[in-house]
Parts: sequence; structure tokens; C-alpha cells
Amino acid sequence: MNVDVYLFGDLGNGYTQYIDDDTRTIFKSVAAKSNANSQLIIQRDETLMYYIYVRRLQDSESSNIRYLGICYALNNRFIKDIDGLFTIFEGAITTITSRGNLLEYSNEGKIIANIGKIFNIKAEFAHISAYLKNELDSFMAGKDDTLPPLNYSINSQEIRTFKYNDERNEILNAITICPTVYIFKDNDYDNEESKSYASKLFRLNKKILQLQDTIVQQDNTISDLKKSKNKYKWVICLL
Repeated sequence: MNVDVYLFGDLGNGYTQYIDDDTRTIFKSVAAKSNANSQLIIQRDETLMYYIYVRRLQDSESSNIRYLGICYALNNRFIKDIDGLFTIFEGAITTITSRGNLLEYSNEGKIIANIGKIFNIKAEFAHISAYLKNELDSFMAGKDDTLPPLNYSINSQEIRTFKYNDERNEILNAITICPTVYIFKDNDYDNEESKSYASKLFRLNKKILQLQDTIVQQDNTISDLKKSKNKYKWVICLL
């Protein structure tokens, strides 16, 4: 399948993307209008379809919203399976995070940025791009991807927004006729693999903190015993 893959976002050092071309305007625009922790944006430009996923990142050290975006750009191909697209993109976030080169899990199991500029990791992008293309090939095998004709009665700037739990037929009808559709998913956007990995990290970090507290308490006890021992020596000397 002929598809272009893009990564973009703000990982803590301003907006950046790879591959960087005239799609920058599109990605910055959709990211600015994203209002949930996880969202799928489908945008059409004549026969070119952009399937864009934006994931907000959790970072307690910054008041700025950090996010990572992934995009499939397809010419004359129509993806109708919304749930399948979310599954691919959520799986990609898990894969990227578990590799630890672009995103990583914090000690608390949260997904955070690992670097400030996407273009610093060309080798990682090559791996992610190959992974995403392979996932899409498998996903689209045998499916009808005929792109419906443009509806010229619809304003090219029109935007429709939906929640993830809205009726699929209603969403699909909007995608068929509307140039830009947002689908917001604010809950359950981490897949089971990511939840399991994050939970293990959280438990491990909690155990480490408990052990550290125990060590501190033991150090304090040893210090108190040493002080008592020194006092005892002075008493013996005085006697």
C-alpha cells in the first residue's frame, strides 16, 4: 500500500515534525483544536486522505500541553473502520513508549516525552514508520477502501466533532461528506499491554520507595545507636 507516515508534536521544546514538509500547517491546526487526551482526526483534501492521531502526554513538571501525533497520508483510499484505526494508533503509542527512544514510562507508569525534537531520531522514525505501514497493510487486506466522491455542497472548512462512543454510522456518514472530522476519546485510550506495563512499573516504583523509607529508618536507628554508644563510653570514662 502506498502510504506516507508522519510523526509530529510538542515534546517539550516547541512544535516539530518528521518528515517536515507542507503538511506542517495541517498538523499544527488539528493539534490546536484537539480537546481530549486521545483523538482521531480524519481530513480530506480532494483525493488525499489524512488519518491523524493525537495523544496528549502526561508531564507534571510543565504547564504546557505536550503531545505526539501520528498520521497516515493515503491517496484515494478510504478507511471506514474507526475502531480499527484507534487500535492501530494506540498500539503504536505502546510500541513507541516501550522502546523508550521517543516516549517513555515514568516511574509512576505515565507516558511522557523522552526527547525534545523528533528529528533527532531518524533511525527510530524508520522503525516506527515500517511498523505502522505493516500494521495498515494487514488491517486493510481484503477491505473495500473505495473513496466516495466529493460533496461540493459542503463548505471545505466545515468541521464535525464526535465522541468515541457516538454511533458509528453517524460518524461514518460525516466522514463521507465532511472535509474534517474529529473523534474524541478521553477514557480507556491505553491498550491492555500498556496498562499492564504501566501497572508493573507503578508497583515496582512503590516497592522501591518503601525500601528506601525502610533504609532511611534503619540509618536513623543506626545513628541513634551510635550516639547512645558514644554517650555510654563517656559515662564509663567518667566512672
